[in-house]
Amino acid sequence: MDDGIRVRRSREFKLKKNGQNVQVVHMKDFGFTPEVLIIERVRSSWFTVSAVLTPEQIKKEDKLLKKKK
Repeated sequence: MDDGIRVRRSREFKLKKNGQNVQVVHMKDFGFTPEVLIIERVRSSWFTVSAVLTPEQIKKEDKLLKKKK
C-alpha cells in the first residue's frame, strides 16, 4: 500500500453560470462523516466531491476487500 491519501468520490455533476449553480452532497452518501472534502473540477463545468478516508475507514475498507478475495 502506498502512502497517498485514499478517497471516496461522488459522481460527477455539472455546475453552470446560467443554469444549475448548486449541488447538494449528503455526507451519508460517502458512508461515513468525512473530516476533509476535496472539490475537483474534472472538466469545463463538471465537478466531483471526494471524501478523504479516515484511518478507521481505511481499516474497514481493507477488511471488506480481504473478505471479497
